[in-house]
Amino acid sequence: MVDAEVMIKSNHPLTLPTTLTVENSDITITITDKQQHLYHLHCASDIQELVDNHGEMPLPPYMQRPANEADKARYQTVYAA
Repeated sequence: MVDAEVMIKSNHPLTLPTTLTVENSDITITITDKQQHLYHLHCASDIQELVDNHGEMPLPPYMQRPANEADKARYQTVYAA
């Protein structure tokens, strides 16, 4: 099981603990608590593989389009690795 601290955007406050299921997979993520602006989660899958296979790069709200491959090279945030 993998533990991670993440930032989450939600339309409603999350009721903790809560379990999420990744769309079109059997992967579940349990969000256990929140400390300041970071949520603590547990996942049985590799987080990097999960992000690579199911994640989308966030773009700022003024860019009203889905991210594309060119954005990975052009757009960086203060959280970029």
